[in-house]
Amino acid sequence: MTGMLWLDNSKDPLAKKIERAVAYYQNKYAKTVRTVIIHPQDAEDCTIPGISIHPSRECLRHHLLVSEEEADD
Repeated sequence: MTGMLWLDNSKDPLAKKIERAVAYYQNKYAKTVRTVIIHPQDAEDCTIPGISIHPSRECLRHHLLVSEEEADD
């Protein structure tokens, strides 16, 4: 999966972190985000309409991989 790796080690809730990363990505690349990959230890109950959120140990802690691609399940 290709996308943008976003570091956010703030104490904000996951939804807020994702919203910031998605807004930046969409503004910079003018593309719709469909998937966000996070580290399992950073996972919280969070739903954002139109975006699937997937935990993966391949993603670093406090990072989000933001992508316009659909995640491979």
